[in-house]
Amino acid sequence: MNEALKDTRSKEAKALREAAKKQGGFTPEEIQLSQQKARELAKSPANVHAIEDPVYDSEIELPDGKKYRRMKGRDVWCLFKNPVKCDPGFSSEVNQAADKANNSTLTPIPSEVLEQYRKLTEFEIFRRAGDEADEIAWTVIRERYPSNEAALRKILGSEYRQPHIATAIQRRAGRELTRMKLQSGGVANLPAGEKALKWPLSSLATHTERWALRNIPLQPGDVLDIIGQYDPCGSCIRAMEEAAERTGATIKYWWPGGSPGLTFGPG
Repeated sequence: MNEALKDTRSKEAKALREAAKKQGGFTPEEIQLSQQKARELAKSPANVHAIEDPVYDSEIELPDGKKYRRMKGRDVWCLFKNPVKCDPGFSSEVNQAADKANNSTLTPIPSEVLEQYRKLTEFEIFRRAGDEADEIAWTVIRERYPSNEAALRKILGSEYRQPHIATAIQRRAGRELTRMKLQSGGVANLPAGEKALKWPLSSLATHTERWALRNIPLQPGDVLDIIGQYDPCGSCIRAMEEAAERTGATIKYWWPGGSPGLTFGPG
């Protein structure tokens, strides 16, 4: 990789990390105006477009450059600027317009094909989704890892996270080495040094991402996939970034609604 391209990618990665650290960012007035404009635009079918995306199926582009996108299989609309603001139960009229747009352009997945995918291992599902951009694989991932939208809305704008369950998968040279189910919490189980930390540092140390980084020894070239229920807090983003730089491994974090996820390291 030439130095110019390397520098460009480094800047892009840094920008993505900085964007991911931001929490909230939408004022109530901004959200209200955006929703109002989206409803107006949805009255004309030409303004609601079906899109090809692993997570979203429909899009409405607003005059100010923002976009609303609807999560597949759920009437949850996400407002894209930076960061993203998701809103369930957005509007029945808008959802009907999106359904109409999708019914005219997208082909349903045959039930027998979907059942075959459901029998695949998590490693194979994520390999197909990540390496081959397999749409059916993404559908199965969303089934296995439902998003906790209620908790996400409640805690938006804070480092605090509701109890969180995640899966960590470590691969080396394409072979799965470790698979770990993780649950946040458990200050009493922390190593002595971290247990002695004052709140909120002791609480942050019990997040699922921290448990994965603490218990899975990484080497250069390893890939660690962490699949969570919602977006990581700023503290965990920094921890994953530092771990990737320290070990030479690639760390990827994915959650429903967060396509394409976050990647730290050479990956």
